[in-house]
Amino acid sequence: LRDLKLLPLKYHFILSDLTIFHKIYYNNYSLQLPSYLRPCNNEDRNRLRSSVVPPNYYNDQRSTLELSSMRALSMDSLSLKCTVEPRAPAFKNSFFFRAHMLWNFLPLNIRQETNPSMYKQLLTSHMWDVSMKPD
Repeated sequence: LRDLKLLPLKYHFILSDLTIFHKIYYNNYSLQLPSYLRPCNNEDRNRLRSSVVPPNYYNDQRSTLELSSMRALSMDSLSLKCTVEPRAPAFKNSFFFRAHMLWNFLPLNIRQETNPSMYKQLLTSHMWDVSMKPD
């Protein structure tokens, strides 16, 4: 797939979602972010625990340090917080809820890129790196 420059289907869909979300986030699209998504503030970031204990189902696949850094990474100046509790499965699978979660876990240098074509290049490279990591 890499020789053909074809991302695995799962990552192709994520790439498409995040490309559209980037345009919406930076007001380069006809849609706007919904009102229930708001930027994370200092209070949100200060409420993070210093360390996160991995759940049992991780079976030592990830260290406590890695989970803590993932949590801290998802709460920076460009992160978004959903102010509505996702009670229905349809809402949890909706575009904005799904896409803002993916957006929050992107590296900050990718999310800071405002040029859509440069963003897509950085994101595509990141998707290839993620897709090639062994499970």
